[in-house]
Amino acid sequence: MYIYEKIVNRGKAINSSKYGNGDYVVSSGNVMLGTWSEYIVCRSQDVAHLQAKSIKDRRLELQLAQLTVNGCTAYRLLYLLPEILKKKSVEDCRGHYILQNAANSAVGEAVIQVAKKFGLKTINIIRGSVQG
Repeated sequence: MYIYEKIVNRGKAINSSKYGNGDYVVSSGNVMLGTWSEYIVCRSQDVAHLQAKSIKDRRLELQLAQLTVNGCTAYRLLYLLPEILKKKSVEDCRGHYILQNAANSAVGEAVIQVAKKFGLKTINIIRGSVQG
């Protein structure tokens, strides 16, 4: 099961034409939706509509599967920074540097973006492909 889902059967109580059978949706933050479930029943306000009618490209499918994970992981990693640096808040950490390995991964790219919003600077190490 991925973070995004395809609507199999829209309930009769859903009056909105926004959601229809076959549409793709993603969890809008409700962690109790059962991400390891094959099928779920949820309220329309618990999901956000994806503008794709079909997901045939495997790369797109993999990106959608990570849609709600990597940004949250990066935020949580950086949110812990004040505790590590013995500061009161993230704002007190502005100007500090973050050194990260595998910065070209999806989480690494998210760390760079979130760090910038927090006023942090990044030093990023990427792994190159091995020629041989």
